[in-house]
Amino acid sequence: MAQFILGRRHMGRYPLAGHWTLDTSTGTLYSQPYRPGVYSVVVYNADGTKLARFGSDMGDNPVVSLEFEINEHGCGAFSLILGQALDVTVGYGQRIDVHLFDDPLPWYSGLVLEKPLAGSTARTLEYSGHGYVCQLDNILVDQDYASTDIATVVKSIVINLVEPNTGILYRGSKIQTTGFVATGLRFQNATATEALQELCEFANNFRYGVDATREFWFKRIDTDVNESARFTVGRHLSSYKPKESIDGVLNKILVKATETEEDGSTSILATVQDATSQAAYGLREACKAIPSALTEADAQQWGLVQIARFKDPVKSAEIGGVQLWYVTPSGEYAVRRLSPEGQARITSDDGTVYGDYPISKIKYKINSNGIACSMSLGSTTHDFEAIVNNMQRQIRQAELIKDMG
Repeated sequence: MAQFILGRRHMGRYPLAGHWTLDTSTGTLYSQPYRPGVYSVVVYNADGTKLARFGSDMGDNPVVSLEFEINEHGCGAFSLILGQALDVTVGYGQRIDVHLFDDPLPWYSGLVLEKPLAGSTARTLEYSGHGYVCQLDNILVDQDYASTDIATVVKSIVINLVEPNTGILYRGSKIQTTGFVATGLRFQNATATEALQELCEFANNFRYGVDATREFWFKRIDTDVNESARFTVGRHLSSYKPKESIDGVLNKILVKATETEEDGSTSILATVQDATSQAAYGLREACKAIPSALTEADAQQWGLVQIARFKDPVKSAEIGGVQLWYVTPSGEYAVRRLSPEGQARITSDDGTVYGDYPISKIKYKINSNGIACSMSLGSTTHDFEAIVNNMQRQIRQAELIKDMG
């Protein structure tokens, strides 16, 4: 047992004189015992000092309800409804941390993007916002990278552009090497979100995000079963609704260059396909542009990643009433601290495996009934389509403006 008195930034990354246990298998720190139904919300000033704290252990707790989600990119959206005004003013961009079960480490960290105004006739006050990963939308990347490892590009973007201009923190150990060197990449005023997503595509099965400590991470997608996400229907879950769809299946992709030739045509840099998928679901082809690939080798790599992710039907499921707490063999209270890592395994009471699903979203809802958890399971890789389409739209707009000029 140890005591951490001070740490990094504003009187410590960990609580003053907090009691901790070191998990030697992972090197992470956690505190015991957890307390059922206990939660707290901490609001911070821009300089990192604590502005306010409230929660379930207060006699005049103002919280009517609190909802937040953890998705594949870390902390997602949140909504906080208060039944009474606070003694302090909560403004735009202020940090809000949520601690569950008396855990001194936050389960969620986000910033306020929407707040109520004076004069409202509503009986409650609603604040909403998002995890710090949303700040990547506000940073532009305008840079060329030649013969550079993908992880090096990621570190450059985070160190030079993201950390100095946002509340996101850089930690080199949370950026994994990829083993892939892009021959040439060109980002022309792409948002950091777009650039990092494209780097994930090149790296093949990587993902980026920002965690509850506001630290940026870039790591390989885990396909193993998450030991904290083994659920038996009726025992650990109150509802399980699975489904499968071929709507997004693609088994032949033509990868084209964004820039057009002098005669108005577009170069096809690579063609990738999967014969097994074509035999099972018929030919399902598409022509996709990749704005930043400067060589055929890069385009081929990107295309192979897309085929691997889109060639099969997508299984998904919604589960509710997730039991977070349990009693250990020694009689101690413990909690599943779930994350979108690895896969959830759903089984019947007799041990039959219904399926393994990637964990895409974890949703927490807190109100007078306690702390409830539900989860969305299944791949969300089709979200990348929206990013590619948006990049192409921006490019077309720039071309139109150039022509009009």
